[in-house]
Amino acid sequence: MRVQMLTSLLVSTIGVINMNQARAQEITADSRNTAIKNIAQHIAANYVYPEKGGQIASHIQAANFKGQFDKATTWKEFDEMVTKELREFSNDGHLYVRHDPKVVKELKNPPPAGDARNTMNEQMGASTSTIAESKVLDNNIGYLKLTEIRITKGNLNDLSSHIKKMEGTKALIIDLRDNGGGGSHLGPVLESYFLPAGTPTLRFTKRDGNYTTDSTVTWLNEKKYEKPVYIIVNNKTASAAEAFAFVLQQNRRARIVGERSAGAANMNSWYAIDDENFVSVSTAAPSVPGKNVSWEQTGIQPDIRAKKEDPLAVATREASR
Repeated sequence: MRVQMLTSLLVSTIGVINMNQARAQEITADSRNTAIKNIAQHIAANYVYPEKGGQIASHIQAANFKGQFDKATTWKEFDEMVTKELREFSNDGHLYVRHDPKVVKELKNPPPAGDARNTMNEQMGASTSTIAESKVLDNNIGYLKLTEIRITKGNLNDLSSHIKKMEGTKALIIDLRDNGGGGSHLGPVLESYFLPAGTPTLRFTKRDGNYTTDSTVTWLNEKKYEKPVYIIVNNKTASAAEAFAFVLQQNRRARIVGERSAGAANMNSWYAIDDENFVSVSTAAPSVPGKNVSWEQTGIQPDIRAKKEDPLAVATREASR
């Protein structure tokens, strides 16, 4: 009898929790309108191109007024609908809305400056390898597969060891297919294995015209890879992965193989909409230092196109010559 009572109590408790979670997910017309208003305000105030930001903000408010998001019954559905509308209108993959109360709490209550790096390490996976696969192919061709860009102090030695293994190869293939990006809080470290120290890589311009310029790091003691490099990309190669490929292509340090990349160049920042959702807004535009050249929307154009044939086979053939 006691077991049955405890079981019934447990089931009832779980049911209450599930009901509370469902209520937390539910949205009303007022909360939806408030969310759209806040999204529009953040985009209008922070988007890297002020005029375009104003147009995007007006468009998303007009779409809401027409009832395009009325069918959303949960925040997840709402965020997906709004994200789709934002991206289709702007062609900017860094514009999106997400339901994540934990992230919103951190945005509203950022950690002390001394803890910021530790928080980033935790989010990026401090000791997780950024190299998904490493091997030497036939004809002594090195191969590195990166499914995301995650470079931290915790995995820097791992990255160095993988690249060190490629020292004796005649060429290197870096596979960035389906790599949606990520980041590095140590600067452009990956580029630094292939370019001279202090080489300007990208200039990031903000909406007020001010800019910062990244350069390859000067503290890297490991030997640089000096043999030919081939980078494979596809239409899902985006953001930080595109940045790496773009920089090496612009510096004539690598040849790009495959198809046009995603074209997601802009840097983004997150802003809390309410207590549960946040919006990502493009706040800086990268370009080649001294030139108005970027891959935003246009994507990286491959030097060697591989439409029907396996791009790895194409890259291997080119690297073997």
